[in-house]
Amino acid sequence: LILCIGGGTVLDAGKLIASLVNNPGNCEEYQNGQKVIINSSVPVIAVPTTAGSGSEATSVFVIKDKSDGFIKSVSSALMMPPIVILDPALIEDIPPFLAATSGLDAFSHAMESFTSLKSSQISQTMSLNAGKLIYESLPKIVNKTASSDDYANLMIGSHLAGQALN
Repeated sequence: LILCIGGGTVLDAGKLIASLVNNPGNCEEYQNGQKVIINSSVPVIAVPTTAGSGSEATSVFVIKDKSDGFIKSVSSALMMPPIVILDPALIEDIPPFLAATSGLDAFSHAMESFTSLKSSQISQTMSLNAGKLIYESLPKIVNKTASSDDYANLMIGSHLAGQALN
């Protein structure tokens, strides 16, 4: 069992570690396409502390390749976190700049998944709902006028945007 509590980078690292437990090799071999994930990851409990990447809702990890410095992703349905805990209280003390940048990341994921040539009615519905939740809550959070519902809506919007990317 891997418990990941943090932002997108922490959640991605947890999914990577969980995948490598049951799949031989190293991260670079999967990033470079030399190997593919064939066995299920050990279970991951994902607890995001930012509302931006949506990593807790995706079957992807994005990690910087230390050999060439490029950021590369690996995707496999076998590494989707089976347990996600969305607790808006974890983002209530987030600094305004971090709220803005991570929230814009979530909003861009919602728009990216909506306009994708691979989108479907389901992913577009999730994207539109995500975009609406983020659009309505993010300015209040950045301006420190948010209610607890705004933090919940931002977190749910980020999660829906991540789901829509799948």
